[in-house]
Amino acid sequence: MSNRGFTLVEVVVALVVVQVGVLAALSTTFVAARTLRHATELERAVHVAEWLTDSLPSAPGADSLVGPGFRARWAYGSGGTTITVTSGATRLRVAPVPDGSS
Repeated sequence: MSNRGFTLVEVVVALVVVQVGVLAALSTTFVAARTLRHATELERAVHVAEWLTDSLPSAPGADSLVGPGFRARWAYGSGGTTITVTSGATRLRVAPVPDGSS
């Protein structure tokens, strides 16, 4: 009897090792996609917050729809103005924004 080829045990072990590697790669891909989506939302919110500093509604605490899917609210505080921008489930709070009087 000659020793040609692989045994069934060797093939099964090799398939398990390959499967673990593929699952790890897929998991990493899904985590990266979720992180990228969250970072994109935060980047959009930061740009809107920067734009808002010059174009907030005149009444503190008033909600303002400032773009597709974005709401903004501001309020006075002891250290300046607090701006909260919400986009879906993501909320960015910039606190405080100096009022320029110091």
